[in-house]
Amino acid sequence: EYEPTSNLIFLALMDGTLHAYPPSLSGAPIIRTKREHDDWIRSMLMIPELHLMVTASLDRTVNMWSTDGELVCKKVGHSRSVTCLAYMPQTRLLFSAGQGKEIMCWNPFSMLQTPAQVLNGHEKEISALFSDSINSCLISIDIGTRVVVWDARNFSMLQVLDGGESTVHHTSVKSATFNPVSREVYILSDHFTRISASIASLRPPVLGKNLVSFHYCEVDHLLAATTSTHTYIFDAVTGDLVRQSDHPFGPQHIAYTSFTE
Repeated sequence: EYEPTSNLIFLALMDGTLHAYPPSLSGAPIIRTKREHDDWIRSMLMIPELHLMVTASLDRTVNMWSTDGELVCKKVGHSRSVTCLAYMPQTRLLFSAGQGKEIMCWNPFSMLQTPAQVLNGHEKEISALFSDSINSCLISIDIGTRVVVWDARNFSMLQVLDGGESTVHHTSVKSATFNPVSREVYILSDHFTRISASIASLRPPVLGKNLVSFHYCEVDHLLAATTSTHTYIFDAVTGDLVRQSDHPFGPQHIAYTSFTE
């Protein structure tokens, strides 16, 4: 995750720590955090107005960090591992979800450790969260392809798109990403599916079970899927594979990636 004020790239490691590097990613890390997570970090994001980094971990906690690597606050309350995060700038709320099926809403401007609200609308593990800033909505997706749209102001459930009965999916959802302009959700299992009013199937190469992240580039209409060893770039319109590349970190496997336009 890139932090523009400090001009550093923060990487999440499998031991639950964060390392910060200059943009060249060369040399020793400038910042090494203490091990404040007891398990892998599975998601991270930046809250620009607070200059804080947020991490979600398999240890069921959400941590907030200053840009100099100090732990600011630890949020607790999830029943199981936390794997996804979303931040809504309009309402200044942070959301987290994961294997426990519940969505936690946090006030990142408060040092309170407990959630401000808990949202329940999924019967399976939640694999992705997105904030739709244009419409002040939160979008959650579970491994069974259920998509729930929430009003981020009053936490009501606005819409449910259930793709669970579709023949498109033969395996659980591994990741997903969101196009805020067309309001389409791209869901990735062994292939990816574009969900809007209807479900259509596009089939890029099978990526295997080691997918770690999935991002949409609004400017170029591209999808970036990262496994522990490779990155795949797809055309979001046609589904064609545009580029495939190995990652440059030697024997170290990627645990999570972020995308900056």
